Amino acid sequence: MEVRANFILVGAFTIFIVLGGLGFTLWLVKSDKRVDMAEYDIAITENVTGLALNSDVLFTGIRVGSVSQITISDTTPGAVNVRISIFSSTPVRENSLASLESRGLTGVVVISISGGTAQAPLIKPNGEGIPNIQFRASPFATVMENVPNTVEATNRILMRMDELFSQENIQTISASLKSLNTLATTLEQRADSIDAVLRNAEQASGQIAAITASANTLLTKDIRETSASLNSMAHRLEGLLTAMEPGLRQFSKEGLPSLNMLLVETRSLVNVYTRIGQRLENDPRRFLFGETVQEYRPK
Repeated sequence: MEVRANFILVGAFTIFIVLGGLGFTLWLVKSDKRVDMAEYDIAITENVTGLALNSDVLFTGIRVGSVSQITISDTTPGAVNVRISIFSSTPVRENSLASLESRGLTGVVVISISGGTAQAPLIKPNGEGIPNIQFRASPFATVMENVPNTVEATNRILMRMDELFSQENIQTISASLKSLNTLATTLEQRADSIDAVLRNAEQASGQIAAITASANTLLTKDIRETSASLNSMAHRLEGLLTAMEPGLRQFSKEGLPSLNMLLVETRSLVNVYTRIGQRLENDPRRFLFGETVQEYRPK
């Protein structure tokens, strides 16, 4: 009887534990359903490999929900529409940005949402439609997109280097280095001559500087003498004009009217001479002998 009683107690205890676990699970499910959730759409324009349904959605590093739907965009080629379900209390703002992040080396991809700025208004679902969150390409995806261009540029550089170090160019460079070596040897052998030429050039430069200084001195002296002569001439002219000023004033008062009368009389005399010249040219005989009386001759 005691053995049977122990089996009954163990069975009852097991049933109680199972029922308690089911009750606790139902309570958790009900408690989760009481949490208000909000849905947002994100148009992703890059490869979404590693992103799946129920993938985590992080807000500034904190899990706030999961991915509820993934569809291919009908309007934008190559884009993927992702719908997320997150806590409605999550402060998503108009300038918040969503991006894809890879977790570790497993290839698992999550959606990360930035917090935005405090000045930007919050995005609140209003029942008229599901709001959108702007998408920002991740730096890793940008790097991966630029990998083909980088590889192509690297190949071009390697081809240029291959052309640069071709056998013909190497021979040309070797010949140039030999020529430079020969030139250096020649310069070393003629170092004394070059030093002498440099010394002569230095002496000539000193002589040229001395000649230039002398010429500057002479020019300065001539300029000063010329300036003094011009100043003296200006003073003389000023004195001459001062001495002539009374005579010019008297001439302007008395001489100008007389000169005007002289010009008028001269013009009259010229007119008289002009008329005499015209009469002499037209009939010189009449002008010299006057009018002659013709003899009467009977018929």
